[in-house]
Amino acid sequence: MKPYRNEFKVYNTDDVIESDCNSIAFKNDGTANAVINGITITTGNSVSIDGNANEIDRTIYNLSFGTGTAQLTVIRKLY
Repeated sequence: MKPYRNEFKVYNTDDVIESDCNSIAFKNDGTANAVINGITITTGNSVSIDGNANEIDRTIYNLSFGTGTAQLTVIRKLY
């Protein structure tokens, strides 16, 4: 078994998110739409990307927000 930890971070402004993790989830808790690499996440919805055992996602995610209150929670699974 390989030990891991989950990291939780909240974003309130446009930003760049480096994944460097096995899995990543984006949950929109604000009133503004969140856009991750061209994919819109509406209020209350989420998107997750899971890797297989021993994989590391190296994707750089570009985050931007529409009009409203910006609040996106990002959860990363780190080894």
